[in-house]
Formats: sequence, C-alpha cells, structure tokens
Amino acid sequence: MQDPRSGRRGPTIRGRAWRTFLEVHRDVVQHLAKDLRGALDLDLLYYDVMLHVSEAEGGRRMTDLAKAAVLSKSGLTALVDRMEAEDLIERRPDAADRRATRIVLTASGEMRFREAAKHHRETVRAIFTSQVTDEEARVIIDVLTRVRLRIQDLESAGYS
Repeated sequence: MQDPRSGRRGPTIRGRAWRTFLEVHRDVVQHLAKDLRGALDLDLLYYDVMLHVSEAEGGRRMTDLAKAAVLSKSGLTALVDRMEAEDLIERRPDAADRRATRIVLTASGEMRFREAAKHHRETVRAIFTSQVTDEEARVIIDVLTRVRLRIQDLESAGYS
C-alpha cells in the first residue's frame, strides 16, 4: 500500500500484524502491571515468579526459574532476594541435587499468590479472553506456537 502524500510504501499486512502484536504486548504488560500494583500492591514480576514457583511440585529449581522468568539471571537473583526479604518465597536446598537451590512459596507468599491469581484471572478475562472466540484462540495459539518453534530452530542452528 502506497502513501499518496509521500509516495512511500506502508507496511504490509504481515508487517502491520507484527507491529500490532508488539504494541498490544506492551499495552497488556503495562496494564497488568498497573492493575496488580493498584489493586494488590504487587509487582507483576513478583507475580510471574510466584506463578512459576507455584506450578512446580516442591518449588522450582533456581536454574529452571531463570529459564521460565522474563529476567536476566542477575536480575532474577536480585528479585528473589527482595521477595525472600518480604517473606513471599524462600530458598531451600534441593534434596535430589545438593548443588541446586529450590525456590518455594512461604505460607504468606501462598496466600498472597492465591489472592493475586484470582484478581489476575479476572483482569485477563476482562481484557483478553472475553475478546476472542474459541476459534480465534486456537488460531492465536497455532501462530504463536509456530513462531516459538521457529525461534527454537534458529537458536539450535546458532542464530541469536
């Protein structure tokens, strides 16, 4: 599509889809962060860590948490330090591997996470899941899964 004023071509439909994806991702993350902070005085990164920890039986190994979370390893260590100081999580030795550390929710962390998870589900329903049909959700899952697999293929081939 050509802009009649400048004579330059505008983005293709796929380019527009990419840009929309990036912009919506930014908006969703900002909204979720503001919402959790305002409603529960909880940082979205705290929620992300607590979610990953809660999903693993007996807590999550620090190395696995580093792969799952959206932070650098040093950023995650600092975040875990802060969360531990606030009695939301604790580090425990891994019984199966003495070199590893497991991160588990404390009792107060578990209570805080349950409250946040309920609120988060309601917010996600209000801004996302209520806006898509089951068929559209399947398409979104399919497309994003293909993108993820392509990234994994590229990384396996040595591209970064």
